[in-house]
Amino acid sequence: GASLFGWCVFVGVARGGDSELGTPRHRPLMSGGVLGEHPVGPADDGAFGQFMVAGLAGLFGSGPLSKQAMATASGTIEIDRFARRHASEEWRIRPIQASQEGLQLALRISSSFLERYEITAIVPEPTSTTIDGSEVVFVFDAAAARGTVAFHVEPEHIGLAEGSFVLNDSEPLLIRQFVYP
Repeated sequence: GASLFGWCVFVGVARGGDSELGTPRHRPLMSGGVLGEHPVGPADDGAFGQFMVAGLAGLFGSGPLSKQAMATASGTIEIDRFARRHASEEWRIRPIQASQEGLQLALRISSSFLERYEITAIVPEPTSTTIDGSEVVFVFDAAAARGTVAFHVEPEHIGLAEGSFVLNDSEPLLIRQFVYP
């Protein structure tokens, strides 16, 4: 709509172009201490286009590439592939088992992965949390979970975070998340 057009005109001007169609775009250039201009070439357009496609696909936020959902025999784990340091984010765990009274849901997360995050909230709250070797074990009342457990976290460290998630007694899932500054 109109806002997309306005954004495109803004991007054209910000890239050194003129908002009027057909006007050549030039970018300031310092050469030998003298400020001059040079035309923006096709290579610049290609790099900008690739950057825009990557952003729309979810490389820098929400989009089809931004989420990863991995399934096991016990359920699914959803986490963003990319995050920003100190920005709120949510991990969703969806168990397959029926939410019956008395059943428990156990989630094991490698402690090396958890060390890279601050957990701000867990909904519902676990009935117990223990450390078992190199894993932190969260136990939930399955009836209280009602099909979803949400971890609200904030990444503390920049770079690639890798760790395993184990839902009940299923096979471990290797989770990878890249955290931007």
